[in-house]
Amino acid sequence: MFQQGKIGDTTYTVTLKATNRCSSLSTSKIVLVKPIPIADFGMDVAWGCSPKEIHFFNVTTGLADNYTWKWGDGKIHSMEENPGSHIFETGEADTTYTITLIAENECGVDSVKKSVIIFPNKVKAFFETDTIMGCAPLKVSFSNYSRGVLGNRPFLNWSWNFGDGNITDELNPVHIFTKPGKYKVTLYVNDTCSYDSFSTEINVMGAPNVDFATDKTDYCEGDTVLVTPVNMPIDKIANVTWDFGDLTQGFNFNDKHIYGTAGSFTITLTAKDIISGCLASTSRKINIIQAPVAAFSIPGNNACQPLEITFLNRTTGGDYFKWDFDNGNRSIDINGKQVFTKPGIYNITLTATNIRGCTDSAVNIINVNPKPVSAFSSSSLQTCFAPVDIEFTNLSEGADDYKWDFGNGKLSKDTNPVITYSKYGDYVIRLIATNIYSCSDTSKIVYHVYNNPVADFKVDSTIGCDPYKVQFKNLSEYGLSYYWNFAEQDYSEDKEPAFTFKGEGIYTVGLKVVGMGGCNDSIIKENYIKVNPSPVSDFDYIKINGLDTVQFNNHSSGAISYTWNFGDGLSSAEENPWHRYTFYGTYRVSLTSVNKYDCKNIKVDSINFDLFKGLFMPNALSPGDPSKGVSEFKAIGTGLIKFDLVIYDTWGNQIWETTQLERGTPGESWDGTFNGKPLPPDVYVWHLKEAVFKDGKAYEGPRYGSITLIK
Repeated sequence: MFQQGKIGDTTYTVTLKATNRCSSLSTSKIVLVKPIPIADFGMDVAWGCSPKEIHFFNVTTGLADNYTWKWGDGKIHSMEENPGSHIFETGEADTTYTITLIAENECGVDSVKKSVIIFPNKVKAFFETDTIMGCAPLKVSFSNYSRGVLGNRPFLNWSWNFGDGNITDELNPVHIFTKPGKYKVTLYVNDTCSYDSFSTEINVMGAPNVDFATDKTDYCEGDTVLVTPVNMPIDKIANVTWDFGDLTQGFNFNDKHIYGTAGSFTITLTAKDIISGCLASTSRKINIIQAPVAAFSIPGNNACQPLEITFLNRTTGGDYFKWDFDNGNRSIDINGKQVFTKPGIYNITLTATNIRGCTDSAVNIINVNPKPVSAFSSSSLQTCFAPVDIEFTNLSEGADDYKWDFGNGKLSKDTNPVITYSKYGDYVIRLIATNIYSCSDTSKIVYHVYNNPVADFKVDSTIGCDPYKVQFKNLSEYGLSYYWNFAEQDYSEDKEPAFTFKGEGIYTVGLKVVGMGGCNDSIIKENYIKVNPSPVSDFDYIKINGLDTVQFNNHSSGAISYTWNFGDGLSSAEENPWHRYTFYGTYRVSLTSVNKYDCKNIKVDSINFDLFKGLFMPNALSPGDPSKGVSEFKAIGTGLIKFDLVIYDTWGNQIWETTQLERGTPGESWDGTFNGKPLPPDVYVWHLKEAVFKDGKAYEGPRYGSITLIK
């Protein structure tokens, strides 16, 4: 099938090709395809107002030869390919016309239809209101009955002018006229074909200007709220109604109200105009703040002076508190603490305030009764000896009853009793004086029946050497202070003093003991301490050779035996000893002398020796010789801190070495052997590798030498 063209005829070339094993041939022919028409047209508009001229545009394809235009309004058809335009008309109603275009040629026929809407050239504006008169602010509802509006016809436009400066394009508006006056309301209607308008008058009558003020916005519970109209001449107001927002009302021009509960309330004032009868209202909010509830309790309101009491605060909702105790004193503590020193009836007031400034008060009464004064005296306050009779004199005032407690289990209700104390001790005597209000006062004294002290002492030994230090042991009883007399040599107030008796002799010692209440006792021990004489140690010394040997000369007196300590660990019992020191340094020498009473005396002195240093090497040894200095080879030296000596044979082999020092002196010797076997007689070589003295200086003598081994 060959497809037709849209604009004109279409030529197709058809080719046939034949082929065998020998050759191939082809032939072509021309096919002409003529189109069938496709009808179509356009319009400049699809609607309009009667009479309306609409222009048409033929856009048919397919090479049509003939055209027929049918207008649908009964008028003569057109056979033109492009008829240009056509005028459509309608009556009272909208009319839809269907336009048909038929196109044909030798191949076929096609047609197309399209519609236009023609509107009548006439509109009618009209509306109704729910009211035309009322009080400002007046709310008016408008119902639009303009032609075409209720049927929701297309292309219809409307606009409202309410005459108070406001306009709207709503279909059925609702408008509020806020100010009094006469307003011309006009509806304008336009359907693009024609125009119309409709008007009516709305009469808005004036309502009173309503406003009021309260004296404040925040109130406490129980406060009176004052409401006053503002800028409202009373001669222009017929009446007022106050709605206080708590289901109560008021009708006075200036009114007041007390709220029973806390909360937020809206007060509304409604006033009626005396001329128009119109009502107007306005509202304001106020806050009623919950007030505290002041309360306090009294732990007993009938008490005796001086009354120290704490009033317990039971307030709810309070943040700050003020107490008035009716005695000139005040407090801001939470709980009221007060001391009432005088009797009387007191009105106690607690004022509680919360953080919003709301207050409440509570008042209670307290009765403070007078208190008696208890007092008494006694014939004495203490004694050192029992038994004792004590008389008491009652000095109380304002009392009607007495009760005595003597501290020894005895009680009395007499006014001026007498009591006997037979035992030692401290007795607390109390007198309780009571009046008719059951108020009482207590006085007391302490009566002392003291134990009389008993003085006594001892020492470990009553005999000693001059100077004799004696430690006294106090055996006294019931003492508090002590006074010692040591044969008028000295005094002491220590409980157990240590005293040194100086000088040979026999001494008397006395002790006085003082106890509670000044009670005392004394003891004197005649010829109690015997002091024997002590020897006197004395000595000097001489360094014999200027180096290490010292001769000590004893100059002691009164001694029969001596003990020397030379400070190097050695000692002597000789009277005048000699002693040799082997090392340098300072030595503390003491001499202890003892006499026939076995009394001792000691003297101490110091001896200083400079460093002894030196080193010598022997040149021969003969093993087996009975003399040790000959049978061994040993370096002779002193004052060394480092020492290293080596012996070699004639071939340079090391056969012995020593580094040992004993208190600065070489400590080892060579016996002429090697590995435990005797060596033959020969000449051997010694090498001093190191030698340093205690003063840090090195040995400056020969470092090499020979040793002859003799057998």
